[in-house]
Amino acid sequence: MSETKKFECNSCSFKFRVEPRKLRSPWCPNCRSTVHEADYPDPEKEISYQCGGCGAVFHTPENQMYPYKCPFCNFTIPKTP
Repeated sequence: MSETKKFECNSCSFKFRVEPRKLRSPWCPNCRSTVHEADYPDPEKEISYQCGGCGAVFHTPENQMYPYKCPFCNFTIPKTP
């Protein structure tokens, strides 16, 4: 299993965990602002998302709002069960 990094948005405080990508830094999946590496406690439950555009997988705490975009590309995450 590869290492993951935690990030938090500089604008809206959206938190997510993702496998680091070599070529791109992630953007906020909620507001598209810049993010910083963060050290927050592991949530009890997470929801995993896979981008239909680039295939990136990222994880958010269960009690957080639904992500709008992929953190690595501009693909809109559909709100379907």
